[in-house]
Amino acid sequence: MVLDFEGKCIYTNDTFNKKYSFFHHSLVEDFFCKNLQEQDIQKYNHALKECTQSDTTVPLNVCKYNEIDASYYYIKGEIATLKNIDDTLGIIYIIQEITQELDNSTHHKNLHNINQLLNAILESPKGVIIFSLDTNYNYLYFTNMHREIMKNIWGVDIEIGTNMLDCIHHQRDKTRAKNNFDRALRGEYFVEQEEYGDEKLLRTHWEDRYSPIFNQNNEVIGLTVFVTDITEQKRAQQSIKDSERKLDLLANNFPYGSISLIDTDLKFLYTGGAGYKDYGLNPKEFIGKHIKDVLEASLYIRIRDSLAYIRQGNSFSFEITYGSRIYQNSLQPVYNQENIIDSFVLVASDITEIKNNELKIMAQNEKLKKIAWQQSHEVRKPVANILGLITLIQIDQEKIHDETYLNYLKYATEELDEIIHSIVRATDED
Repeated sequence: MVLDFEGKCIYTNDTFNKKYSFFHHSLVEDFFCKNLQEQDIQKYNHALKECTQSDTTVPLNVCKYNEIDASYYYIKGEIATLKNIDDTLGIIYIIQEITQELDNSTHHKNLHNINQLLNAILESPKGVIIFSLDTNYNYLYFTNMHREIMKNIWGVDIEIGTNMLDCIHHQRDKTRAKNNFDRALRGEYFVEQEEYGDEKLLRTHWEDRYSPIFNQNNEVIGLTVFVTDITEQKRAQQSIKDSERKLDLLANNFPYGSISLIDTDLKFLYTGGAGYKDYGLNPKEFIGKHIKDVLEASLYIRIRDSLAYIRQGNSFSFEITYGSRIYQNSLQPVYNQENIIDSFVLVASDITEIKNNELKIMAQNEKLKKIAWQQSHEVRKPVANILGLITLIQIDQEKIHDETYLNYLKYATEELDEIIHSIVRATDED
């Protein structure tokens, strides 16, 4: 039987039509779940959802009551997505009738063909490992890939009937596996991300989907696990985390500002720095956001307007005031593996103290210029007067005007003293 993604029947083969002629009207163009027992509808919907979401084969055993002869028909089967080369066409439900109505020879022949088809379907998903266990953790089924994985990880050759827990040599892994198997055997569907293997050699990471197996009486008789190898994905994630830790270490040791990596769409790829603490901000919240939504307008406009210049391979710097602080912003282009600029680094440095020191030095230079002017102009006048009066005193042989000269000399000296004091006061000022 072939279903669409909503569960409506698209096609049934002749065997199905003959065997289940007691279904209401024609099953095609109608929803298959309408013909199921109430207790099986939820199980059917869950299996349909899991099949479409995970693109895996899902066991589905249901029961149908025949109102004509008051009998029950038990259907054991598997559902999977039906694909051609490029597209997913729908869902195929391969059914094994297990009510013993077929004679043994026909039944075994059909069962063999169905098992072959089911095995081909279960082996077909690329990168997906499937195995089934009974209630004692013995293998009921496994794909070739699972056999190879068990050989690679644990060095064992498995076969149908082998106890899987006996193959796991790492006690912690064995305990965790048993706990998960027991959850499925209690009827629970769940997904876990796990790692297995020898810690001295290689640990591999897996995403495991656990599903219980029900018999015709809706009793759990085993479990199936659909496994996807996500080791490379986990390693890539760990590599990204390691890189982020190194960036955080670099940024957090940058005490007076921040370091950011921004793509050419002006979205934060990374940002950090001790300078964020001064404003009570968490830089992790900015990653993935557009800088327009994070930075103040004046800074955003300066960066936006300089983007074309940066994409030409140029560096760019500018100063901007944020609150009471002054920041030097330096933009440096970043090239990818194809030697194309796809991002840039923004380094924001707090230069407030530097700028304040520059202003202080400029003020001090002005004072020095004023002092130099006083020394070269104001001091010269009283010094010249003193020198002149001393000359007059020396050439006045009769000493008639000594008192007058001394008064002038005293005045000139006091004037010089006042100028000297004003210079001292100026040098003592901040």
